[in-house]
Amino acid sequence: MTASAARRTRVRSPVLSQTAGRTGTENYREAAGKHLVDADTLLKAKRADGAAYLAGYVVECSLKALIAAEGATPQHVHDFGSLLGSLNNLATRADVRTARRYVRVSSRLHSASIHGWRPTIRYEAPRIGQAEATGWLGEASSVYGEAVGQLALDGS
Repeated sequence: MTASAARRTRVRSPVLSQTAGRTGTENYREAAGKHLVDADTLLKAKRADGAAYLAGYVVECSLKALIAAEGATPQHVHDFGSLLGSLNNLATRADVRTARRYVRVSSRLHSASIHGWRPTIRYEAPRIGQAEATGWLGEASSVYGEAVGQLALDGS
């Protein structure tokens, strides 16, 4: 799912603060969609570091949306490996649909360069070039589509 698709379908609120106080899957879905749109906007403005930084949050919020969709509370971490571990644990106990989501998302992430993302990159600017940020945003968009997009399609 692309940033423009996120604009059209999932992002109900263009301002993240309007989602404050809400919990569960919808909050993570909306946050992921908002970050995707914002990252795309920054990339087009040649602000690669900001785009890459937000691309990581697209992935994080997408993973947390999958976890919340299973009725679990996502860990308050910014580590894809920990979130994938939580998702893996849920997938072994949940239905086949959840297991399929986990396999698709984790296989995309394990081979993705964005797997090296961490929130502290915001202190290392300028670190990421336009080409790398473009790749990260593409990978984040794929994870968003596999996670948030599939939740929407499944009616979750």
